[in-house]
Amino acid sequence: MTTVVIMTKKNIMKRFLLILLLLPSLLMAQDTLLIGTCVAPPFVIEEDGNYSGVCIELWDEIAKKLDIPYKLIDLSDKGFNNLVDAVKNGDIDMAATSLTINSKRASKVDFSQPYYITGLSIATAPGGESSWTDALFGIFSWSFFSGILSLVVLLVFMGLIFWFVERRDNDAFDDTAVEGVANGAYFAWTVMTTVGFGDISPRTMWGKIIYSIWALVTLIITSVLIGNISSSMTVNRIESQIESLDDLNKLKVATLKGSTGEDFLYKNKIKFIGYESEIEALNDIKQGRLDAFMYDRPTLQYYIEEEGFDKSVELGPEIYDKQYYGFAVPLDERSDIRNEINRTLLEQIKNSKWTTMLEKYNLN
Repeated sequence: MTTVVIMTKKNIMKRFLLILLLLPSLLMAQDTLLIGTCVAPPFVIEEDGNYSGVCIELWDEIAKKLDIPYKLIDLSDKGFNNLVDAVKNGDIDMAATSLTINSKRASKVDFSQPYYITGLSIATAPGGESSWTDALFGIFSWSFFSGILSLVVLLVFMGLIFWFVERRDNDAFDDTAVEGVANGAYFAWTVMTTVGFGDISPRTMWGKIIYSIWALVTLIITSVLIGNISSSMTVNRIESQIESLDDLNKLKVATLKGSTGEDFLYKNKIKFIGYESEIEALNDIKQGRLDAFMYDRPTLQYYIEEEGFDKSVELGPEIYDKQYYGFAVPLDERSDIRNEINRTLLEQIKNSKWTTMLEKYNLN
């Protein structure tokens, strides 16, 4: 009986010593922050399980300064909005990626100070001359025919004027009204094309005045006409510059599911297709299955340059809906850590090392 009691005390002592030995690691495990992230180059880049990018490197510097141990958890398959929900539900302690600060997300989580400001841009297929078959279709387009029709009407009108002022003193216009107007239109055409056969010329004073005015006007008309016909025969897959958001309603537009681009297009009542990945959308633009892809400008620029889309996809110069990126933390929890993160973040982005980091990823 006594032996049993002694053995129990020894077991208790062993367990107590074991707990003392493991206590530092247990405390460290409790203090280790779970940082959720989503791959979004150049802010979060994943290669063979290793993570880099502007956001990751910035957070790593902050964590070192504050002596905070952390573990990265990749939630790319769940998307940005689910990443915010994971912070709200306590599944992770913080979210670090190119996460846009907006009112919808701010109702669920708190945000750090912004560390980068950008906006949405639109990727399209680059403009350029198409094949001869497309040019042939351009010739038979309505814009081409409407231009020709307008020219014919104008020539008939000028023919009528020349016939009216010349019909009594000019043999070329003394036939029937139809023949006279036809000769007048023919004369107006030779003046416009600067051929000037000399078989018809004005004889009256008013005829010569109208001829002089018409000769000057045709210089403008000819340049406009040539421009319109050229644009009809030269077919672009899509204009590289979209002049207004209304133009998007005429195109097949896409954005990433769960992104701020989705919220922006919804808000502006623009129909769009939701894609799971940027690469898939850019590849569809390259193949002609998609007209435009709206998403965060730095990420689009990265994929176009780094993934070999620079010759098949073009990024427009316009920036829509300014974006502020920040770290997401739970609402009203661990405010002391949030304040320390903000203080250290502001110190970091004022540092010359931050400028070097932006240059490294072509974000300066």
